[in-house]
Amino acid sequence: ALWVEHYRNKTKLPNIDQNFHYDFNFQETVLLRNEVKILPGDDIQVYCRYDTSDRTAVTVGGEGTSDEMCLAFFVVYPKPDIAVCLSRISDGAFLKFITSAIIAGYYTNTVN
Repeated sequence: ALWVEHYRNKTKLPNIDQNFHYDFNFQETVLLRNEVKILPGDDIQVYCRYDTSDRTAVTVGGEGTSDEMCLAFFVVYPKPDIAVCLSRISDGAFLKFITSAIIAGYYTNTVN
């Protein structure tokens, strides 16, 4: 599943898009029925949900078809005055993830 949430002044607006039956093998470009106005200061959050319950090993992020990845691309106009817009997982979310992985025994490697 993949969905894109839109916030303005911390108020949630309608989702920009959502696909709760996303399948890597059937990717598509989605043209929105209605124009969505994104203003400076708005927040866009992209969410993905994976079902890896049938796997016995940890599923890692990556570019492979069996890896976890979560991407949403936007075509906008007029041309914004930026070259690229990137995001990352928050430190708190990463700490929560890695802590739960260690407790569950999925992650035992240490960095030397």
